Amino acid sequence: MQKLSLTLQIMYTRLMNMNRLILGVLLFAWFPFYSAAQAPVRTEKQKIERIGKIYSDSLQQLKTLYNDWKYEEADTLSNPYYFRLFASPTFYEKAVKELFSLSTLEDDYRAILESKALISVYAQRPWLIQNLNDTIRSSTSSSYEQIIKPNVQLSKQVEEKTNEEFNLQNLDIVVHRPSFWTFRANVSFQLMQNYVSDNWYKGGESNHSFLTTLNVQANFDNKQKITFNNYLEMKFGLQSSNSDTEHRYKTNTDLLRLTNELGIKASKHWYYSAMLQSWTQFYRSYKKNEKRVRSDFMSPFEGLFTLGMKYSLHTKNNRFNVNANLSPFACDFKYVSRMGLAPSFGVKPNHHTRFDYGSNITITAKWTPWKNVTWDSRLFYYTNYKYAQIEWENTIYLRINRFLSTKLFLYPRFDDNVRRKDSGSYFQFKEFLSVGIDYSF
Repeated sequence: MQKLSLTLQIMYTRLMNMNRLILGVLLFAWFPFYSAAQAPVRTEKQKIERIGKIYSDSLQQLKTLYNDWKYEEADTLSNPYYFRLFASPTFYEKAVKELFSLSTLEDDYRAILESKALISVYAQRPWLIQNLNDTIRSSTSSSYEQIIKPNVQLSKQVEEKTNEEFNLQNLDIVVHRPSFWTFRANVSFQLMQNYVSDNWYKGGESNHSFLTTLNVQANFDNKQKITFNNYLEMKFGLQSSNSDTEHRYKTNTDLLRLTNELGIKASKHWYYSAMLQSWTQFYRSYKKNEKRVRSDFMSPFEGLFTLGMKYSLHTKNNRFNVNANLSPFACDFKYVSRMGLAPSFGVKPNHHTRFDYGSNITITAKWTPWKNVTWDSRLFYYTNYKYAQIEWENTIYLRINRFLSTKLFLYPRFDDNVRRKDSGSYFQFKEFLSVGIDYSF
């Protein structure tokens, strides 16, 4: 009986447990249908209002929590971090980094709660986010709202010619070659007072006369190494002599001289130089009351070819220029057309020509100490180691205005290769002072 009673009790217990299980399954399966039947049907407006109420309740909860806190001095409502909670919904990267950072302290309630509140809005209401943080876009700047118009290129403002063929023959192309030549000229006509020593090698006398001069320069400089300078001097003067019974007019100044110089630059101021100087006169010259010709065209003619070095110095303001040709090798050629005049110019009798070899120094200088005053000088020295020839020409210009000028010419000369007069001196001197018209171009 006891065994039967125990068996019936066990069966009853199992039956009751099974009934409970079946009842639970039935209740679990029926519950969703019951909830759906009982849940009220909400409109779209009600859903939005409910979301707003939930968000408002969250803000109120945070406000209540902050009011109950005991703030420290470093954690007050003036803290700019609180601005993010109450400003326009903005996505802050720092809030995400703080929430997932491993270094965030558990007692940093401000950082935890604030980040959670922001993340909750980002996850559940992403459409409410209107702005991005400063690392991507500034919510306070309005410059991004402005329309940026790119500048129009000038090439787009010109109409393109698409149907016209390109032809080089239709183009007017002018190519200017660089000019390395410079040209200068000076012409003057002047009255002068003239003094000539009695032993002047070309003759003449002291008197009043006139003088016409023409100086022409044609210089080449390629601004690298090569220079080629050409200088032509022409001087011709006539004088009237009351004491001369044979000639009414005689020449007192007569010079035709051409200088050609080729230079190859060696350093800043030095050049390898080759120079040719050639000179003669235009017309016959006489001594007063004599019919004997003292000099004539090509009587003499002299050419001096030199090789050496040239020193050139030009100041920046061009107020002082100097060129010095030092030639250890010089070849002098002299020609006398009138054979009877040959001994007067160092040529053997009954000969027309003579060659000499020696050394030469030629120095030219130009100095402008004042605006209207200019000094031109030429020092010439030649020797064949038997005789010497020295000439020093000095011309001082005093410019009155653009067209008028005064000229003082001083010309000492030494030549021991000519016949000496009774005085026995090889020294000669010539001077003149003139006032007249002077024009440069």
